[in-house]
Amino acid sequence: MSYPDIFVSVAYALYVLAPAIRDELWLRATLLANSIAFAIWGLWIETTPVVVANMLFSLVSLRQLHRVWSERRPVRLSPDAEQVHQTLFARMGRREFADLWDDGSEVVDPGPLTTIGEPLDAFFVVVEGDAEVELVAGQQLRRPAPTLIGEITTLSGRTTAAATASVAVPQGRVWRWTRNDLDDLFADRPEVEAQMLRGLSEVLAARMVEKEAGMG
Repeated sequence: MSYPDIFVSVAYALYVLAPAIRDELWLRATLLANSIAFAIWGLWIETTPVVVANMLFSLVSLRQLHRVWSERRPVRLSPDAEQVHQTLFARMGRREFADLWDDGSEVVDPGPLTTIGEPLDAFFVVVEGDAEVELVAGQQLRRPAPTLIGEITTLSGRTTAAATASVAVPQGRVWRWTRNDLDDLFADRPEVEAQMLRGLSEVLAARMVEKEAGMG
């Protein structure tokens, strides 16, 4: 059997095998090998259309193979991100949370974060230190890290939404997300928004139960 016959036989064998492969990673790898074998065969028999078509298909298959492989790699989070994920966003997948975390930025010793009645275009997670909170009724309390600040106001969708409490973190570190950055992220990755909102609803429900218990 000549070399061209070997490569075309391998290409057809992979072509027949591909529909039986259920794992996407191995399917993409098989299709890549299939197109490369056909391209080599086309070079051997000097058929340019076969070479060009299969090289283009190889590039597409390589890109898809890289996508699938990237999605399966373990997601590594920093210690701060790991703590926030486990405490506040446990319902989010690690990959979706990593996208959310990377969209934010760290602020050290930020001081005032929100002021009652003033517009709020960002929300925060206190990752180190205590949040000093003053409510509309004048009540004052402290929230230890990790804790969310301004998430409902910022995510309400109203551009004129105002803060319902004054919050400051004189010493410590917070992670900050602006409304515009979140809008861009959610437009590109709607599953991140869905998982985030589902997780936040649980945090808020737990906070309301705690507040009612304290009033009882």
